[in-house]
Amino acid sequence: GEAVAIGMVVAAAVSWELGLCDRHDVLELRDLLVQLGLPVTPPAFDLASVLEVMSRDKKVKQGVLQMVLNRGIGDCLVKDIADPEPLLAAALERLTAL
Repeated sequence: GEAVAIGMVVAAAVSWELGLCDRHDVLELRDLLVQLGLPVTPPAFDLASVLEVMSRDKKVKQGVLQMVLNRGIGDCLVKDIADPEPLLAAALERLTAL
């Protein structure tokens, strides 16, 4: 559950980066998870190492990462992310600025 909570916050930041939601949506999700006692801060792992592990995840189809991203609160979509490194780097930067 803890990794899922952190992943939800990172996915929300990716959604924000892509313009699918806004800062308020990310904060609302993060605050709810904190109220539930779940962690919301990604560990300080090297992004390249994280991407290596993610490349073996069940959500990777034919070398393309599929992410569940939120459109605001209460709606989502599955989006193919062919080159996740720059997008995840930007999303993590947004999270550190919150």
